[in-house]
Amino acid sequence: MTPELFQRGFIEKLPENLVVCSLSLDSERDDLYLTRMTKDSNPVMVKLPLGRYGNRESAEEGFEYGSRNIFCTFSDLMARSKASIKKAGSCSTKQDKMRWWEERATLDKQLETLLFQIESTGLGGFKCLLLPSSPKSETEISEFRKSLGSALYRATSPKSSNISSMEINRELCVALMELGSNPSDSDVEDIMFYFLDSLHYGGNPIDYGEIDADMLSAEIHLAFEKIHSPPPPIDASTVLLIDKQLQQLPWESLPVLRGRPVTRLPTLSFLRDRLELAPSWRENQSRMGVYTVNQTRISYVLNPDGDLVGTERNFRDLLSCQSNWQGLVGERPTESDMKDFLCNKDVFIYFGHNGGEQYIRGQKVRRLERSAVALLMGCSSGYLQDGGEFDPTGTALNFLMAGSPALVANLWDVTDKDIDRFSVNLLQEWGLLRSSSDLSGAECQESKSLAQCVTSSREKCTFKFLNGAAPVVYGVPWVFVR
Repeated sequence: MTPELFQRGFIEKLPENLVVCSLSLDSERDDLYLTRMTKDSNPVMVKLPLGRYGNRESAEEGFEYGSRNIFCTFSDLMARSKASIKKAGSCSTKQDKMRWWEERATLDKQLETLLFQIESTGLGGFKCLLLPSSPKSETEISEFRKSLGSALYRATSPKSSNISSMEINRELCVALMELGSNPSDSDVEDIMFYFLDSLHYGGNPIDYGEIDADMLSAEIHLAFEKIHSPPPPIDASTVLLIDKQLQQLPWESLPVLRGRPVTRLPTLSFLRDRLELAPSWRENQSRMGVYTVNQTRISYVLNPDGDLVGTERNFRDLLSCQSNWQGLVGERPTESDMKDFLCNKDVFIYFGHNGGEQYIRGQKVRRLERSAVALLMGCSSGYLQDGGEFDPTGTALNFLMAGSPALVANLWDVTDKDIDRFSVNLLQEWGLLRSSSDLSGAECQESKSLAQCVTSSREKCTFKFLNGAAPVVYGVPWVFVR
């Protein structure tokens, strides 16, 4: 595909309030490739060596930088979390329970720390590429671009006589401006060395020892200080296209994205299909990429194996009192039941183990002509099994291939009380569960998207990372209830 065809076939079809970011890992060189795509702009790609901070004076002594440390630490956290969940039932004494809670709190804090390290040393000053664009004037963009280029030119021109000017990519400048007027020293340093390295390895050798790094850093800071544009709109969304080596990580809970509507998909083709199919998914839909679900067309399966007593107690009355909903409580669905729930309803809610794959085979799901929006609240319902050289497999992908606009699923095992709190808030805030007072004022309330509600519901968990970071949205951000 030529760049022109790619621009027409993908980029020009993106909605205005969306940024699409591709994350890919070159495991041999330990380089992260981050590509940012927005409507009516050329894609911008940066290569970020994951070990680059280890070569700088600010490097933390004894800390191992790079993807190996990230993956090993994350795998260890997940193994310890799973082990603690298994032994929860054997905590009989008060001391045992206290130790269990302390262990969970420690794991929660360690996961939060890991996500901070991924952002600060992996993405560094380029974390802002994940953010949607805020409104900016062309004058402000030009001034920032000129200030940044001038600072780099003055710092490098004495030793690089073949450089007549420093032309900075416009789209990259627009993205960097999302850092705001007060970026951290570490982020400015990362941006500075990125441009210096780009010059050096682009055929313009630089004597780094002759660069006045403090002066250059101060000038870059000054360029950022002149930015006065507002933050991105709260309803502007990010879609992450995450490659198979990175998909197990909860990118949505990085500090820069925490609190923002974010979804994920395997490839750009999955996104394009959902944007184009939105008008035909239900009657009376016309906006590209925006899906609405009918609050009366809901199906559910609650505690099908009969062993999630607490979850059934929390949700039985909430679900059964919805007169137009169809579902099963304490009863295993047949494959025919699952097909009916997925094909003939707008939303399918599942409170059971895993993602319900034990009741309908994956190949059957993939062959469905249509699939409802799915809320799969079981443990590891969104986990994708590593396929080595091949693409990963999992329940979430089966639903996407069946045409589901979006689904909520957990990347790893979670505890039931926290995920129940998350689920109650999600159902209420999204508008599926409404009290009489909600119904009387429904017309006055501003509808929130599924992605927005998932983001805010994470904060209802006691362990906001160990459990709250597990639920993610696969699909498009704009799924609303009417």
